[in-house]
Amino acid sequence: MNLSTSTCLFPSHRQGGRTPMLESIDLCYAAGFRVIDLNFCGAGLRQSGHELCRDDWEAWVDEVGNHAAKLGVTFTQSHTPFDSNLYRTDISPLTDEYREWYRESVRRTIIASARLGVKWVTNHAQTATERAELNFEENLRANLDFFGWQVELAAKYGTGIAVENMAEFNPVKTKRRFTAVVEEQIAIIDGINDPACGGCWDFGHAELVYRDQTVPLRKLGHRLKATHVQENDKLHDDHYIPFVRGTTPWEKIMPLLKEIGYTGDFTYECHGFMNGVPDAMRPTAAKFAYEVGMYCSSCLRMHNAKSKKRRANGASLLLLHYHLLYSLSTQPYSPLVTTFPQYSHTPLALSSSAAPQLGQACAVSLPDVEVFVPLERINANR
Repeated sequence: MNLSTSTCLFPSHRQGGRTPMLESIDLCYAAGFRVIDLNFCGAGLRQSGHELCRDDWEAWVDEVGNHAAKLGVTFTQSHTPFDSNLYRTDISPLTDEYREWYRESVRRTIIASARLGVKWVTNHAQTATERAELNFEENLRANLDFFGWQVELAAKYGTGIAVENMAEFNPVKTKRRFTAVVEEQIAIIDGINDPACGGCWDFGHAELVYRDQTVPLRKLGHRLKATHVQENDKLHDDHYIPFVRGTTPWEKIMPLLKEIGYTGDFTYECHGFMNGVPDAMRPTAAKFAYEVGMYCSSCLRMHNAKSKKRRANGASLLLLHYHLLYSLSTQPYSPLVTTFPQYSHTPLALSSSAAPQLGQACAVSLPDVEVFVPLERINANR
């Protein structure tokens, strides 16, 4: 599973003004990311200045592709402009001009994504009130209509559409959002019934809805094709990096992704984390975000390693425990590591350059014993 980030990791500058796509790609690359999610959300407004709104947008797409090839980065996910109000009558009506451009911006996103090698293009579901309010059948009808042409176009160009789970964001704006619960997300995917249609799981959205999001994530199962990794305080859609501002159980989620057969990327959508950071500090903040993401990836390796250790036979356990006691009483740590390297591992911790207050360390784990060892002692024994 690759660590990836949306280009929205570098949102509008603190003092105002958007970050051009090519500049964002360069900044993501400098932070360590080699797999990138292209965020085209800004193209939903034609006057936004987004590159996809230009008349020469196809030439710009080729420029992005050439630049990525020089850097050695790949694009596996993207995000279309989104508007979940296209099938609502309880708000100010949208103009025909706006609707026409929105459809065109999504069309351009799908084509651009396919040309750049993107496997899954994410979009938000609709919440419909045209014929009934808070009605499952009405919402499903609207979303099959909304996603149908997108999936057909995506399949034609060799990419796919991922339906994202939503959340109950603002009760004043809308009482609820369709696909806030996984059964609605599944209904759209299964209703489309096309290999070019799957699901995108936004972990932050799920935290706003569920007490334990591992249950609906397991239910989504094989339909999962893309992820939006973000953290929040369970009250607001914050879009922070993992372990900042929230309590999402990443240590449980990582092995679950493997369990359900997920083969996509672990993709940041963390613009909230960077919004207030001054431009001069953003490269350092992005590197820290990268280290946190790599730590999340290591949680899966730690889980696999611990599973193997639990299968050790009783004789090996007794020998290890005896050796541990002997090591601690004579020459702490080093005999344990040098004699039994197969029972040690170094989970990728947050680096001292990004988070010096945490320091560098690694955990040497036994089936029922945890020993915390300074990294310098480990390195000295290699």
